[in-house]
Amino acid sequence: MALIEELDGSFPPLNVELDVSFLVELLHFFPIDKINIPAGSYDQYLYDLEKTVVDNYDAGNYQVSFFYAHLIFMSYVYYCVDRAYQIKPDRMKDIYYPLNAYNGRQDKPDIEKYSNIYDFSKIPEKEIFKVFRIMGMEDEKIKAFSKYISDRDDYAHATGKGNISEEKLIENVRTIKKNMETLSELFQEEIKGRYVKYLLENAGNDYEAVPNTAFDFMLDNSLSLHDIAYLCNIGISGIRNSNEEFKKYYRLAKRVHCAFIEYCIENEGIEEPDKYQSLKDDFYLLYRYKDQAKDYIEDVLGISSYRCGKEGVEFPLYECPECEEEQLVYDAENGRFHCFACDEDFTTEDLDFCERCGSLMRRDDDWPICKNCTDDIKRD
Repeated sequence: MALIEELDGSFPPLNVELDVSFLVELLHFFPIDKINIPAGSYDQYLYDLEKTVVDNYDAGNYQVSFFYAHLIFMSYVYYCVDRAYQIKPDRMKDIYYPLNAYNGRQDKPDIEKYSNIYDFSKIPEKEIFKVFRIMGMEDEKIKAFSKYISDRDDYAHATGKGNISEEKLIENVRTIKKNMETLSELFQEEIKGRYVKYLLENAGNDYEAVPNTAFDFMLDNSLSLHDIAYLCNIGISGIRNSNEEFKKYYRLAKRVHCAFIEYCIENEGIEEPDKYQSLKDDFYLLYRYKDQAKDYIEDVLGISSYRCGKEGVEFPLYECPECEEEQLVYDAENGRFHCFACDEDFTTEDLDFCERCGSLMRRDDDWPICKNCTDDIKRD
């Protein structure tokens, strides 16, 4: 539903549902376990803030809504301070300890022993952005954040400009989101490096390793939905050109990347990246459907076992003459067989049907009967 804007300042009808997604999306920058109640470790303070933001927006109290949206932003800043310290602890100490605190240095949390990220709220908002120099933030960006804090003061306090318009609230929330994006970008190189390591560690594993490890990777690295979307849209061909080990295992790592995207689409609600379908080549599909030949026939070839049985049509799944597993698929369009158990490939010239029992077997022009039938004949 499109966002409702009342140009005359009046409230929308009570029976009209407002679109508050632009407010809720601010939570997408936080680690996924902090915004997921079933995970059991969610941030209650964040949920209280988000509810206050939405409730006041619904009620037309746009100034209050903005104030609490700003508190969501500052919460994200505190999470980023913690994240920066985890990545570069020694450099953080050098820049953190000289910062001022509201009630003097004695009131400032110890960067090495703080118990809660919200302890960082004891540092003036204009001061705290200086710590992001260790992540490469330029002084101009730090000054821009300081100006945002000053501008926020004009609206967010009771001594400010009074209740703002809905249009101004939307503008301010967009500014908050842009600022959160700026902070998140500071960590992208670190996240990308850890993700490349994850892809390489799983390059030699079966497909099942990705669903079993993806969520742990996200939790261990405190990834947000915003971070996950970044990784799903990353250009891995560019990584190949700059990383020799990745270049060596590129095809294997690429299929893990595709499986990771698939997992995120299905489980984290990430939108499908533009180039996702191009990643799903034959090499990936053979990996994705390992030991799941029936699913491959139905999902990829579009052939239903139910309809085949109902219509008396042969379902193209057979016992493999190499490994004897019922994982051999016939792809009529490409005229080939592939076993999803042993990865053996056959052409129509390699295989034939037994003239006695009809089972698939290796072609033998001199003896067109399978081994089982031959053994039966000998016993008779």
